[in-house]
Amino acid sequence: MEEENSIKLVIFDLDGTLVKIPIDYANMYSKLRELLGLKLDVIPLRLIKEITEDDEELREKIFKILDDAEAEAVSNIIINPEIEAIRKRFKDFKKVLVTMQGLNAVKAIIPKIGMSFDFVITREDSLDRFTQLRMALKRFKINAEHALFIGDRKHDENCARKLGCKFVRMNW
Repeated sequence: MEEENSIKLVIFDLDGTLVKIPIDYANMYSKLRELLGLKLDVIPLRLIKEITEDDEELREKIFKILDDAEAEAVSNIIINPEIEAIRKRFKDFKKVLVTMQGLNAVKAIIPKIGMSFDFVITREDSLDRFTQLRMALKRFKINAEHALFIGDRKHDENCARKLGCKFVRMNW
């Protein structure tokens, strides 16, 4: 209980944690492969980050493909069955949403889950989870040990631990 009282900021991941977004990845990756001339089955975000670092035009084209895929999927999101309990449990905390989804998708999803966030960080802000978490902490001037990150992946946990945040993995 004492540890809980030390929490001043709760950071949530979106896809896989609060909702599941049924993106047609096969179609999306096909379009990305065509645009980029790559033969990879999956195109990781770190690669997108690297190849678009100095090419804003290419980044916009890639983000358009991602945005379109998300827009098609948003109407079919699956909301975490525990969302009501999550809302109640964290209603009195400062809350941040971090996601690799785009702002357009996030704007469409937030009303569906009925949660409000004090700050939202999307892929337009950073394609790096560690950086996203640092941005959240900096925004509220919170030391990492007073933050709880709720995510669904080992990478989420690794980033939280590296910063010194508490972490809870949500699998459903």
